[in-house]
Amino acid sequence: MPSKHISTSTSNSSSSTFISEASQEDFELLIAKQNSAKDNTSKRNTEDNTSHFLSDIEQDLNTEQATDPPVTDKLASIIDKRCAGKMTDEKLKDKMGKYICPENIKNLSAPLVNMEIWQKLNTFNRKQDIRMTNIQKTIQKAAIAITNTTEKLLKSDNLEGNKKAIEMLTDALALCGHANYDMSLRRRELIRSALNPEFRSICSNQVPVTNLLFGPDLPKLMRDIKESNHIGQNLNKRKREDNYGQFGHQHPGIHRKSFLGKRQWTPRAPPPKSYRHQGKPYNNRKKIDK
Repeated sequence: MPSKHISTSTSNSSSSTFISEASQEDFELLIAKQNSAKDNTSKRNTEDNTSHFLSDIEQDLNTEQATDPPVTDKLASIIDKRCAGKMTDEKLKDKMGKYICPENIKNLSAPLVNMEIWQKLNTFNRKQDIRMTNIQKTIQKAAIAITNTTEKLLKSDNLEGNKKAIEMLTDALALCGHANYDMSLRRRELIRSALNPEFRSICSNQVPVTNLLFGPDLPKLMRDIKESNHIGQNLNKRKREDNYGQFGHQHPGIHRKSFLGKRQWTPRAPPPKSYRHQGKPYNNRKKIDK
């Protein structure tokens, strides 16, 4: 009996120890799984945050333009073809001739270079301006085509239904006008280097652009610039003379101090009464001693 009791007790103790060890292993395994789950969750959160962060950077660095819904495939094909190459000279001439500027629009034309300047330009400057003028004329022909289309919509019976189209066409005209004006200023910049430095201010954007690149009153503008420069030179000359008169020597009683400052004289110590300072050179005295 006692042995049975001992055996039972030992068995229970072993079982309890086994269960305890098994529970400990399960607990450790459970904790390990939970920690692993937490680590995975944290890792996923970090990856998600990194992904969002990189997506924001990618979006900021993305240079592609925003797009609208697609247009008709045939229209898209025509636009892509025209933007990727030039028309032949014959087709370009034909299309340029189809659109004539309405008589009551004054500034929808490529300005001519004022004759006073054109006569002074060399061959290189003239060819350069002609190339820029041809591009400007193409922009203006496009603006005339848009203008004629807008006019037709304004005169149509369905004006209310055409409001959105008219708004887009007037936006297109505003963009064409902006490009046309910028092109005129660019032509001025290219001519600027060929001008006398005294008159380069006529290339300023303060000078209005009309049917003439440098405005209708160029001779008067040049006279005004010359007179203004002359006045400025006289003022500078008078200022220099006044400054010289203030510090110069031509005014009696005014003496300019040395830039080194006033120096004090320090007397030297008397030379020692040595053999060589008896009033005669060393060699002569040596001969007398002999």
